[in-house]
Amino acid sequence: MSNAMTNNQLKILLVLAQDGREKYGLEIIDKMEEMKAGAIALGSLYNAMNSLEKQGYVKGRDGDIEPGRRGRKRYYKITGSGLRVATAISTDISVLARGLAHG
Repeated sequence: MSNAMTNNQLKILLVLAQDGREKYGLEIIDKMEEMKAGAIALGSLYNAMNSLEKQGYVKGRDGDIEPGRRGRKRYYKITGSGLRVATAISTDISVLARGLAHG
């Protein structure tokens, strides 16, 4: 399995790292748009979440059954390793961006 992280996966980790709270899919999408991080389709979000969960960067759990709703919301929270990876990548990007500004 590749350790490469997609742009969407990094954005998701950064959203989850922002306040450390668990969030469900539409909350993550709304937060990405609020942060001007671009739009992501719900299907793409869940594909990215599945990959991040398999890598151990996020932990998911099913929410309670809500009256009038089909299925359950799935909540995600960043793990310690996910936070370390997001921080390291963000730091690398900041260093590269500073180099471009001075280059």
